[in-house]
Parts: sequence; structure tokens; C-alpha cells
Amino acid sequence: MIMITKRVILTFFIASLVLNARADFPFGKGRRILFPSFAFSSAQRNYDRNGSTVSMGQGGGFSSTSFALFFGYGISRNLDFSANIPFANQVLKNSAAKLTNAGFGDANFSLAYHIPSEDLKNFLTLKAGVYVPMYAGAVTPSLGYGNNGLSLGANYSFSPYKDGFCIADLTHIRYFADDGSGPNVTSYGITFGKSFNVFHLFTVGLTHTKSTSVNKNFSVDLPQNRDFSTGRLTLGYGRRANRMMMPFFQVYYTPYGKNAGVSYGASLSIISKLP
Repeated sequence: MIMITKRVILTFFIASLVLNARADFPFGKGRRILFPSFAFSSAQRNYDRNGSTVSMGQGGGFSSTSFALFFGYGISRNLDFSANIPFANQVLKNSAAKLTNAGFGDANFSLAYHIPSEDLKNFLTLKAGVYVPMYAGAVTPSLGYGNNGLSLGANYSFSPYKDGFCIADLTHIRYFADDGSGPNVTSYGITFGKSFNVFHLFTVGLTHTKSTSVNKNFSVDLPQNRDFSTGRLTLGYGRRANRMMMPFFQVYYTPYGKNAGVSYGASLSIISKLP
């Protein structure tokens, strides 16, 4: 039986952390992971219900600057716990006014169970989690839906080429609004990555998200939209600093969508393994 190489194991492990904290590869029993991430996104145009781009008007736009802290802990060899706490500053503006709102967003707590193949080359990960809003009341621009959510998902990770990986994932989130507007959000995507000399990691991914709700209204306050679809293309690069730390940089763009912002942005994560 040919075991997966240590280099590919390291590649999977790093990828599991930087790709939206999906935890595709087990952390390891008793191992703790901590990393902060900084992100910026902006949109000056929107996709209408037909997928055509529409300007927000002279001086109009929506932007978000956020900081998030991710913590992961290996409960056993195959079971992991993770928590993600975000803090965001939202800005909504037009030619006449500028509105801002800053605060904690939706905290996420989840469990991931990993099922490896016999040769440890492939991993199936099953996930379940909850979203808890850490804010109260409806303020414009919004920090989120303001509703609790339940998520279920699955990922399949494998190594299709030397020192590389592929992650295919599917996630469904159900938000519980008092008026029954949900929404139900389903995302599926695929990410490819390759490491060079262990120290350099490159990734490219595409994620499609479909959100459905009885509330079909569109708002330039983008986090409030409940019925939409969008695609996100992401490129990433990481440089291993030492055995305990790796900075990872990502940029993204939304090449298509409906009832969504034509968004672009960037993020920086500093991955650290705790002793």
C-alpha cells in the first residue's frame, strides 16, 4: 500500500485551513489551530434579476472591511471542532449620503468528521454547524440576516497530481427567519492547488452559490438580499514562513450573478499551529 507523501499531507492540511476554514484534512488529535484573517470587498455595480450589470449610480457602492478569528481543535484523529468569530465594518454610500455600521457578525461553530481512504490518499469530510448572529436589531448597512442558521455539508479531497490537491465541496445553510423568509443557501465549488518545495502554495477555485427565499426584494445593502445567485472565482498564494506559521493571500471576483453585487476583494490569513 502506497502512503500519501508527507508533502501532500502538508499541502492538504494548509489548504484545509485557508479555504474558508473547511477543515478538509484532519487537524490531528489534540492539535490546536489559530489564525486571524483580514478581508476587504467592494461593489459599485450589481447584477439584476436577469444577470445584467447595473450601476449603483454616481458615487454609489457597498464595501466591507472585516477581521475574523478562526480556532480549530482536533477532538480525535477524525473529529474536529472549529469556531469562527467575525468583526466587520460595512459602508453603503450614494451621491447624497454615506452610511456605516461596525460590529460582530455571524459566529460559526462546527464539527467535521473525516473519513479517509485505505491508502490515505482521499478524504471525505462530513460537516455540521450553526450560525449565531452576534448583533441585535436591523441597522443599515447590515451585518447579516440577524437569524440563526444551521449548516450541513460534505467535502471530497484528493491528490490528482504530484504535490497537489483538489477539493470538491457542497454546503447547505438554512436560516430561520420569523417570517419564514429563510433563506436556504446552497453552495458548491471546486478548488485546485499545488505546492512547490513545501514553502509555496498556489490555489484556484470557483464557487457557485444559490440562495432561495419567498422574499425576492433586492437591496443595495447587499448582506440583506435573500434570493440571489452568484459565482466567485478565487486565486490564492501562500508562503510558509516556518513550521508554525504561513501567511496566505487571496483575491476574488464575481464573474456572474443575479440579484447580487458585482464584487471583488482580497483577504490575508496568518495560519499558526499552537503548541
